Order: sequence, then structure tokens, then C-alpha cells
Amino acid sequence: MALVEKMSQQFNSIQLIDLTYNSMLTLIHPYLVSGRTESAAFLHWFLVHIYRLDQMLVEDIVCDGPQDRGIDGIYVDEHEEYIDVFQTKITQNSSRTLGDVVLKEFLGTLHQFQTIDKVDLLIATASNPQLKGLLLEKRSFFERGYPIRGIFVTNMAKNVDSDNYLESLESDTNIADKNVELKVWDKTLIERMYVPGERAIPSTTEASFDISYTNIIDYNVGNRARVIIAPISATDLVHLDGIDNQKIFDLNVRKSLGKTKVNKDITKSIGDLNEHNQFILYHNGITIICSRVDVDSEKGKIKIQGYAVVNGCQSLSCLYDKRMQVTPDLKILTRIVEIQPGSDQLLSKITYNSNNQNGVKARDFRSNSIVQVRLQNEIRQNYPKYFYQIKRGDDPGEAVIIDSELAGKLLIVFDLKQPWTVHQSYKIFDEMHQEIFARPEVNGGRIVTLFEVMNEIERHLNTIEPQIFGRYQMTKFFILYILREILDSDPIGKKFCRKPETFYDTEKDLQKLITCIQQLIIDLVVDLNGEFSEEGANFDFKRVLKTQSLSRQLARKVVDAHQKLVSRGRIDSFSAAWDEAN
Repeated sequence: MALVEKMSQQFNSIQLIDLTYNSMLTLIHPYLVSGRTESAAFLHWFLVHIYRLDQMLVEDIVCDGPQDRGIDGIYVDEHEEYIDVFQTKITQNSSRTLGDVVLKEFLGTLHQFQTIDKVDLLIATASNPQLKGLLLEKRSFFERGYPIRGIFVTNMAKNVDSDNYLESLESDTNIADKNVELKVWDKTLIERMYVPGERAIPSTTEASFDISYTNIIDYNVGNRARVIIAPISATDLVHLDGIDNQKIFDLNVRKSLGKTKVNKDITKSIGDLNEHNQFILYHNGITIICSRVDVDSEKGKIKIQGYAVVNGCQSLSCLYDKRMQVTPDLKILTRIVEIQPGSDQLLSKITYNSNNQNGVKARDFRSNSIVQVRLQNEIRQNYPKYFYQIKRGDDPGEAVIIDSELAGKLLIVFDLKQPWTVHQSYKIFDEMHQEIFARPEVNGGRIVTLFEVMNEIERHLNTIEPQIFGRYQMTKFFILYILREILDSDPIGKKFCRKPETFYDTEKDLQKLITCIQQLIIDLVVDLNGEFSEEGANFDFKRVLKTQSLSRQLARKVVDAHQKLVSRGRIDSFSAAWDEAN
């Protein structure tokens, strides 16, 4: 079964979105702002949730406003070396389908990009300032001759006319412009390929808090949220649903970190009964998000439903672990926030700002991002033997852990070709996060496949001489970089570089891939050992691997040596090994 078919079948079984007009309006609501059409808002939603781009980047590539010449957005994929030109059409009529007329018109629009002269003419005559600015910004890529991909996005389903037309474009060898592709993301394909990128507030049993001994603050923030602040007894808090299995912390930026110094201090305070009535004085408090809150002043009760803790995970975990020692005197300042359904952006802001003053890493903040949650969901559904760990404290169960930081390093090396930066881990979830993860080609299958390739590289590190070089942490990533360079010059290897996941459809496919990769690694390690030997004992490999020019120079020597052996028939190319494995 093809990978796309496998993905679509699995996602169909877990969750579907509905792109009929009224349901679509709910989906795109966060992107509907004054001055932006529904069609442009739909494209924003598509680019974030389906095309996997960062929301900030999307703001810069979508053309809002009239007179856009049929061009709704332009995105340059520098890694795939394509220019994607988007056009969006939505319908309010759920029975309407997509025919071939509008696609033919779109192809005509794409012909405006056939030559750099035509692009310059378009720039000169464009009356939409956003379109003009976008074309000027991307002009150099048109000048380099990047192929054009027309991406048509719609909430209509294709009909037989559009299917026939698209087939004719693929098969017609007489088409004048082979530098233009046309792809349609219709209602059926979008609904099938959607992977949830948000975490919903979990379903929970009703929780009740005693407030008979105190006053509370009850405040409405417009029609968006309701906030209640009160000192809540720990004896009530430890009975919240989902502490034992950590599900209550799914929306938090991290889960319980175990016996850290802070947690040990909290546990110590819990164990000292004399400290209980003072605990509220030096504790920051916790924040609970819920879908419903009811206050019964007469009975002195607060009841909440559908709740999650977004700040205070470590404290609540410690309280739960020591629940037999907790007394009613131990109270915690608790902020309860009731938010309306569909308030994903507000939820993200509350989570971010509630943790922004604590010792939280950039990775923790990214753990609830659409990009990271979608990758975790994708791997969980398509590759259940693996667990994509995006939060410190996540429980993988019996699955093989793929750490999100490692995934970032694999993508930096294999996709971005920057092995000299892999030691700068702080960049992965900060300034480079968008470039690393928020790209259309980055999916769960890509990460899983590269993870298995790295596992194979690690199995051969003991053959690198000297051992100190093989054990240096950057060395294995440098080998991955060399491997990418070798594969990039091979016909089948080039296909692997573009879509590694297509080589791991089944376990049998994976074994075949690893067998072929294994021989490449063995050969390149021999060449790498030879280069090290020539440099002598004073070879400063640490400086070389951290310096862009020196790293590239060494890699080029190994790649050239490999290619010479292939051309002389001394060793098999990746293509030859792959064909033989078949």
C-alpha cells in the first residue's frame, strides 16, 4: 500500500474535518480578520494546517485584498527548489463540484511566470501592493529558473472533468510549458490528509472545590473567557482527574520532571505540617483551563468540567505523590479560566504566558505548537512502534523514543545540509524552528526513516579510527551529511532525499533500505578513515566539523573518493544496490 494511502486510511479512522461551508467557517475563524476575504482566510488555514508552514511565515506569503491577478499566495521551497503559486476558491453550495474550466484559467495565470521578463512585467503592472512586494521579494528565485507549482485549494470536490483534465496535463507531451505543474487540493484530499495539530481540553469527570471559607474573584474577560481566582485546598486538588496518568497536563508545556531540586523542595514543604498554612505565601499557584465552571455561593462550591492544568504541573504532581500527607490547611492560589470552544489561539497564549516567567526552555514552549503536536499525532498513528517525544516527562510506554531535539538535528543535517551547526541545540526550538520543522515535506515518516538511518550509522561508529573521532558527538551527524551528499548524486538516492518516507512503507522495505544504506556507510567510513590518516595525529577534527568551509571540504573529499570507486566498478552505487535488493 502506498504511504499516502496508508496515511489517509489511518487518519480517516481517527478524525475527520468537514469542509462544507458552515463548518469551514468555524475552522478558519481565527484567520478571519477585517480586510481579509473568506477565501484568503481559508488559504491561511490550509497553509498552516495542511501545508505545514509556520503561521508567521504564512502572513507574509498570502496576498490579501483585491486585484491580485489570480494569485493568492507565493511560497518558495528553497530545499525542494520549487515556487508554489496558490489560488483558492470556496463555495457555499455543498453540492457544487470542481470542473476543468477554473483549472484551465489557473494554468493561464501560471503562464505569467514563464520567463523572468513576464515576471518583471507582472511586477510593473501589479496594482495590489502586497502582490508587488511579494514578487519583488521572490524575484531572484524566478530568475534562477525554479520550476513553478500551481497549487489550487478549494472546499469543492473534484469531478470527472477536472480529473480528466489533470490526467491530460500529466500525459500530454506536447504541453508547451513543462516548467509548470498543477496540483489540486480539493475537499476530499484535504479532509483525508488533515492531521490534528492542536490539543483539545480533555474529557474529565466533574471536579468540586470547597470555597465556603473564603471570598473569590470572579471576572469576565469580554465574551472570550471567565476567570476565577481562589485559594483552593490541596485536599481537593489532588482528586482532579488525570493526575495519576499525567493526562491532565497534556496542555502544559511539559510534564512531571521527577526528582528535580525544585520538586524536592516542594515535597519537603508538603512533609512539614507546620509549613502547610504558609504554603500559599511562597508558591506561585496553578492555572486550570476548563470548558465549564459553575459557582454555587450558597453551598460554597466551585464545580468545573473538561479541565486541564497548564501551569503548576510539578507542584500538583508532588502533591499527588504525597497526598496522604496533605491537610486542608495546605492551600494553593488557583486561577480557573473558562474558555469558549474553538479558542485555540487564546489557549496557546494562556499556556505560554503562564509559563513565561518560569525556568522553561524554548523546546517546552514549542511542545504545544501545531507543528510539533501534528508530528507526534502522525507518528503515533502511522508508526505506532515509535513515540515522538515533544515534552520533557512524556511517557512513551513500550514505544521506541524519537526525541524532538534529535529529530531537529537530523533535519538540520539531512535537509538543511548544515552539520556544522548541529551542536547549537538551542537554535532548534528557537530561531531555526520554522526553517527546520515548518516545511511541507517534513512529516512523521521522514523523521522516522531518518531516525532509522541514524541508528545504522551509530552501529558503525566503532569502526571509525581513531576511536576519539568516532565517539565525538558531531561525527555521526557529519556521516549523515556525507551520506546525503552521496545519495544526492544517485538517481534512486535522489528520490530518497526528496521523500525518505516512501522507502519505509513496510518493515520489509525498511530492512531493504538499511541493507543498502549499511554498505554505503561501510564504504564511506573507510574513505573517512583514510582522510584522517592522511591528515596525521594533529588533525583538529573538532574545529573542522564546526567550521562550514572545512567541513564541506572534508565531505567533498570523501564523496569524490566514493564516486571514483563507483565509476570504476569497485563498489556498488546506491541505485545498483537497491535494484539488486529487489
